[in-house]
Amino acid sequence: MIRTILAATIALAALPAHAADSPAIDEVRLAWAACTEHLEAQPDNWMGWRRVHDGGYADLFEFWDQGADGYGPSVLKRTFLIDGIASETQTLCYRPDGSLAFAFAQMASPDMAEGAEGALTREGRIYVDPKGKVIRVLGKVVGEGFETTLDDESHQLARGCWDLDLAPTRDAVHTAYLAELGDIDGTKPTYTPTPFDWCSAVK
Repeated sequence: MIRTILAATIALAALPAHAADSPAIDEVRLAWAACTEHLEAQPDNWMGWRRVHDGGYADLFEFWDQGADGYGPSVLKRTFLIDGIASETQTLCYRPDGSLAFAFAQMASPDMAEGAEGALTREGRIYVDPKGKVIRVLGKVVGEGFETTLDDESHQLARGCWDLDLAPTRDAVHTAYLAELGDIDGTKPTYTPTPFDWCSAVK
């Protein structure tokens, strides 16, 4: 199951286009394109962990960190397997200056409203300007041959919408990594998540 999730094309999905998008939105699109290009070119050049637990649970933290180089984007991809029935993948894209540009959240599960038949994916797209302001939030539920809104009660995922840790900078992601694994001396800094209820922010 982990291998299937890792092979999914969520990080390479094109951003939806809107008529007369602002320059700020176009800038985020360019940043996301650079992030996906980097993932394609360096798929295994990450640091972090892949932990599998009992009961169908797992958590993956994969960080493509170019902070030391400063010439390209950085990407954080977090994946959570839940009960063996649902999965949540969160991909965060950082500009070369370390600021967050875009976050893509996906939860996949069977359609519980259809007796656990059929597959559903809840998708969220969060656009962030260079100053850290969220400027657009999009969300939808995708099934086999259809798309619908998040509040469509005729289709239900196995789990509700998760808050997204909208870590504002590449440095914050690095702190989250060290808070879990420690530095070379075993020191673990304090990391405070930045929870963002993206489903409530969808317009």
